[in-house]
Amino acid sequence: MAHGDARKYLERHERLTVRLAQGRPEWANRHLFIEELFYNLEVKARLNEYVDMLGRVFRLQEALLGWLVGSEIGIETDEDRVVEEKEVEAVPGLWEYMKVKLPGGPRINRRSLTVISGYLLKPTAGLPDERRERISNVRSAANKIDKLANLRNKTIVAHGFEGVSEREVVQTWGSDTLVENLRSTVSTALERDLSENPFFELAERLRF
Repeated sequence: MAHGDARKYLERHERLTVRLAQGRPEWANRHLFIEELFYNLEVKARLNEYVDMLGRVFRLQEALLGWLVGSEIGIETDEDRVVEEKEVEAVPGLWEYMKVKLPGGPRINRRSLTVISGYLLKPTAGLPDERRERISNVRSAANKIDKLANLRNKTIVAHGFEGVSEREVVQTWGSDTLVENLRSTVSTALERDLSENPFFELAERLRF
């Protein structure tokens, strides 16, 4: 049984993570799931499990775009749900823009989230400059993940059976800063500090 500081730490860790196990990720808890997703891909990178890491990187891309759209215009961004006109009527011109850019219908997916977040950058959307800057930064960083698409596609998390090495990730990304770049992007999107991975800290405290 843990005592003293160790007990307090474990109790705090339990409070921080208990909501992750409560079922459907309600919007109030969504930021926790996005944080956990980032921390999890960071763990995979440290373990050199790059196929699993890439799968999480692309899930993070979708989650970030969904967070941007959901937090800015207040709609649910669960995959494949249909967006109704009344949900976006507070943003001038957005519904008309969506009808043109999404002729197949306004369902939530990566393409529609990219289209909607792109419109929010336009002056006609009426957002303040500081919010448009935040959207632009996160959206650009999220879309940069597409550079890794061909690498991901050859693996078992997509369409192939090949492995992925650290060298391939670094060469494709253009530097060895993928995890740190993602940390910065997620921190900006959620407006939270992700400098300390709680799972690394937990592993250190449980080491005998």
